[in-house]
Amino acid sequence: MTNFIDKYKILSKEQFGFRKNMGTDTALSNYIDTILSGLNEKLYTVSIFMDLSKAFDVLNHNILKTKLEHYGFRSNFLEFLMNFVENRKYFVSANGSTSHTKTVNIGVPQGSTLGPLLFLLYINDMINCSDLLKFSLFADDSTATYSNSNLNTTLNILKVEFSKVLDWLTANKLIINLKKLI
Repeated sequence: MTNFIDKYKILSKEQFGFRKNMGTDTALSNYIDTILSGLNEKLYTVSIFMDLSKAFDVLNHNILKTKLEHYGFRSNFLEFLMNFVENRKYFVSANGSTSHTKTVNIGVPQGSTLGPLLFLLYINDMINCSDLLKFSLFADDSTATYSNSNLNTTLNILKVEFSKVLDWLTANKLIINLKKLI
């Protein structure tokens, strides 16, 4: 699957985390380059930092399937991927007692190798919701940055463009973790 993703360059270059040679150091370097570019051009540069709330736990399977199909996953392999995430069972066992078994039809398994990759594919198109914002995506943390020579223009454009990000989040049934706001 990773060979297919790499061969067809499916993941955005702004997508960091859970990828070979694309860790926190490259994400930070990418973000610093964006900030330095604005500073060097004497531009006002403003960033919005987002942490997605329970991101792995709330991925919608129908949306995931549509995105996987869009990226070229088909037939038996697509069915295999969907079987991996759909109708998972869980129960709680503590002190010798076991709860009733429940079915989960949302999210992807976090402790798996495949779960993070499916998550990256799910959020990969966030960068397409705005042509003006510069994104840096790292797992469930994302940054949207905009620069302009006029502070009021910067703030106004950022407000308009960030509303597009919020629309994308709503369409993809994701929410920002408001408990982590500064």
